[in-house]
Amino acid sequence: MAALGRNRTTANPAGGAHADLAQVRYLASGPNALGIDVLTVSELRHRVSAGHLRRSQRIEFYLLMAVTRGRCTHWVDFTAHDCRPRSWVIVQPGQVQRFDAAAHWDGRIVLFQPPCLLPRGGDKGGMVALPNHLTLNTAEHRTCFASVEQMSTDARESDAAGERLALLHHQLQTLLLRLRLAQRRQYPPAAAAPRGTPLFERFREALEADFASVHQLRDYAA
Repeated sequence: MAALGRNRTTANPAGGAHADLAQVRYLASGPNALGIDVLTVSELRHRVSAGHLRRSQRIEFYLLMAVTRGRCTHWVDFTAHDCRPRSWVIVQPGQVQRFDAAAHWDGRIVLFQPPCLLPRGGDKGGMVALPNHLTLNTAEHRTCFASVEQMSTDARESDAAGERLALLHHQLQTLLLRLRLAQRRQYPPAAAAPRGTPLFERFREALEADFASVHQLRDYAA
C-alpha cells in the first residue's frame, strides 16, 4: 500500500493560512507497490495528522477524489471548491491543495504517479484538459465510481503484480476518459476555452518539471 509523505516545507511569502507549504511526495511501500493507490478519505485521516491535512500541500503526484458523503471545501491552487456527493476533484503534480479536515464527509481517493498514465498524444493520458473540479450527473458518477471500486479491489490483490499493474493502468485510463466525456457534455468544445499554444504547453511542461528548483521567469524563457 502506498502512502503520502512530506519531505520538506517551504515558506510562502503571502503568509496567512498558507504561510507553510508542505512539499508532498508519493511514498510506495512493500514489495508489490504498484504506483497506484486507492483509499478512502477516512483511511487517509488515519495515515496522517489533522494538522497535515489542514496544511497547504504542493503534491508531486496525481490525485483524483470523489466525494461520497457530506460536504466539504477542497482548495486547489488556493481556489476553494465546494464539494458534495458526485463532486470529483482533480489535482495535478505541482499544484497546491488543502483538505477540509472536518470528519463529517468522506470520499474515495486515487493517487498515482505520472508513469502510470498511458501515452495519449501530448496531453498526458487525458489529464491536461481536466478541470480541478467536476460535478457529475447520477449516471456518470455511478459509472466512474464503480471503476474506482474495481481498481481498489484489484490493487489489493497479492499476486501477479505485473499483470495487475497493466490492468490498473488501463482502468485508470478508462476512468480519465469517462471524466473527459463528462466534462465535454457539460462544456461542449465550442464553448470550451481554446487549447494553449505549443509554446505555452512547453512552458507548462517545464514548470511542472522544474518548479522546485527553477524560480526565475528568465530561466524558463531561455
